[in-house]
Amino acid sequence: MARIMIIDDQAFYRDYLAYELRQEGHRICSGPGTDNILEAVDTLQPDIVLIDPFYRDLSGYRLVERLKEEYPHLPVILMSVYDSGRAESDKVTCDGYAMKSVDTTEIKSTIHELLIAHLTKGMEGRCLEYSS
Repeated sequence: MARIMIIDDQAFYRDYLAYELRQEGHRICSGPGTDNILEAVDTLQPDIVLIDPFYRDLSGYRLVERLKEEYPHLPVILMSVYDSGRAESDKVTCDGYAMKSVDTTEIKSTIHELLIAHLTKGMEGRCLEYSS
């Protein structure tokens, strides 16, 4: 399955979500402090990054922008307990939004959809490459 980086300063939820995603067969790498996240992404090469937009007092949004500049094809999902975050997610380039909840169904579904889309794009690119 996928290697997923979780960037959330709420340790309890981060650990809970990591447990839930491991049960689905995913490998988890939790993000360190903001100064090292881009380096960690480069080293760990996650397939998807989950970010709380309010990570470190709103720097989650800036982090999404930096990630998309450095890794434009890396799927990034914003996740928040606030539904207002869904509207805010339209202001940054992210690939999905999910509500943080004890019921992780929405987050898992968003991850699954992005994995399928990412694989489909990759396969389409290879098909075009082979047909040329």
